[in-house]
Amino acid sequence: FDALGLAHVDQFRAGANGNREYDRMLRQQERSMLQQIDRQSRQISTTVLRHEGAHQLFHTLGIHSSFHAENVWLMEGLAVYCEGDRPGAILRPHVQLIQSAVRDGKNISLTELVNHRSTRGLLAFDESRSQGGALAYAQSWALVHYLLHTSHRTGFEAFLLHLRARENLREVAVTPQMELLLRFLKMDGETLEQNVRRHLAGM
Repeated sequence: FDALGLAHVDQFRAGANGNREYDRMLRQQERSMLQQIDRQSRQISTTVLRHEGAHQLFHTLGIHSSFHAENVWLMEGLAVYCEGDRPGAILRPHVQLIQSAVRDGKNISLTELVNHRSTRGLLAFDESRSQGGALAYAQSWALVHYLLHTSHRTGFEAFLLHLRARENLREVAVTPQMELLLRFLKMDGETLEQNVRRHLAGM
């Protein structure tokens, strides 16, 4: 509430001395603040519903394997991809968070992100850096967005099919996922890093 300015309401009331005009202005300010809280609550609820609904949809449609072959970046990146007003919408706060991390040298390498597996999911990155979890979600979204909105979409789709095919389970289990992804994209890790950064810069 302090961030919305409600901390100043009591001070404002104390100086009003019963003046009707001050009371009217105060009520108007309080209504405006409550409306802002309501809008933010609705936006957060909508984002969560889209994110969790995407998880359910991708599992129901078989986009994700039934045996959890995918690493967490892929599942969360696709879910975040659906959080906007439409799938694939540019999520400006994520762009800004990533670009700030890159400037400060605190971004997560894509190799570390793609190969990451943990019972804590992407929140495990909170242990190694400030806002690590939020950054991991943002970078997962950015990578998925790049893969779906460039000429590498076909390679990405082939990668998804490869992960969920049961006959590939042994290979998927022992091969770092970044190695598999790069094989289907036909590029090296440094090129992928640079391409994703350029993609973000163009948003």
